[in-house]
Amino acid sequence: MDEYLEAQKLAAECRWESGELFRGHDVLLAPSVRGEPPEGLESTGDPLFLRMWTLLGLPCVSLPGIRGPNGLPLGAQIIGPMYKDGLALSIEGWAARQL
Repeated sequence: MDEYLEAQKLAAECRWESGELFRGHDVLLAPSVRGEPPEGLESTGDPLFLRMWTLLGLPCVSLPGIRGPNGLPLGAQIIGPMYKDGLALSIEGWAARQL
């Protein structure tokens, strides 16, 4: 239980500091998974790159249309500042039209 409470405390501190990530930037662009998805329908890939943003409670939206060397989709995401869901969605919409 102590480890859980410590993890929650650390997450709260990181949420508080997350605003610094956006100093001078409207949103961030980051991978959501490593490489193309695996073969088959059992998995979409390792969600490792999603976990941090989810823990911080930041709005994230997938950016469709990016393909890897085998023609399969690559996971990219737009991450917005806390409470700026509309901004993240708006920029994702603009970016998707550019692809």
